[in-house]
This record gives sequence, C-alpha cells and structure tokens, in this order.
Amino acid sequence: MAGLARALGSLISKSREARQAMKITDWIRNLLNALVSSLVPTKFVKFLTIGTIGACINLVILYSLTNLGLHYMVSGFISIETAILFDFFLNRAWTFKEESRSSGLFKPLIKDHIVRSGGLAINLAFLWVLTEFLRLFYIFSMIIGILIATAWNFLGNAIWVWPKQGRREKTKAPIDLEIPAHS
Repeated sequence: MAGLARALGSLISKSREARQAMKITDWIRNLLNALVSSLVPTKFVKFLTIGTIGACINLVILYSLTNLGLHYMVSGFISIETAILFDFFLNRAWTFKEESRSSGLFKPLIKDHIVRSGGLAINLAFLWVLTEFLRLFYIFSMIIGILIATAWNFLGNAIWVWPKQGRREKTKAPIDLEIPAHS
C-alpha cells in the first residue's frame, strides 16, 4: 500500500500547470497503473489480459461449432485447445518474455499443455455438470469453468512452466499494457 500512496501522491502533487497539461486519459491511465501495480503482480495482470482474449476466442468457437451441429462437449474441447495454443504463444511473447528467452519452444509448450490439461479437465467438468445437472446454459457453464481454471493455469505457468521469475514479483513497476509487435 505504501507504493500506491507514493504513486498517488506524485500524481496529485504535480503543479497545477502540469496537471492541466496532462490529458485526462493519461492521468486516468497513470492512476490505474499505480493502483493495479500496487495490488496485483504485473505478470498476473498480463496473464489475465491474454486469458480474457483467449476466453473470448474460446466462447466464439464453442458457440459457432455448436450451432453448426457439433455436440457442445466436442465444441468445448476444440474451443479450449484453440484458446490454450493462443494463450501459450502470447504469454510466451509478453507475460513470460524474460523467462522464455532461456528456454526453447517444445519443452515449455509440453509443460504448458500438462498444466492446462488440468484446466481443461476443470473446464469440461464444469461445462458438463452445470449444463447437464443444473441446466445452466452451456455458455454460462463454460464461463464459470474458465474462471475457476484460470487460477490453476496461472499458478502452474508461474511455478513450473516459466520457473525463473514466475513467482510473485518483488518489484511492482507500472504495467506496460502494450503488446510488443512481432518482427
């Protein structure tokens, strides 16, 4: 909390001219960066950002394939695997960029799939149980499964797949929310 107080203090203590010159969007972004980086490790925020995009991909594929006539469990498996691959490559390039420099591609991909197979099992279990027994709409069942599997997947990635600096970060710098362009 001390880091948040310092960051907020520096934002508030700027001269009147400097505050007026600063765009409101810049001020809000700086405030959000100070708040988020003081409460949540940067890697987790990046992981959640990528996971949110992956979840959207998952749901679009699930809905599309199910509406094309595939059973929702088959659609669910295909949509989850597609999202797993998407998440792995983006997390490798952004969330765990430093850790991925010293590792190859194949070993972390296998480890990630082992970790995420637990997430897959969690996802499919919630999809099936909530849809079949609680009669929840299959999209809502998938969303609940995604939320629960997220914690499992992050811990597995941070501790085992990318072990060098995957544990909770000691320094909490403001979050760089820009995704690097691939060359």
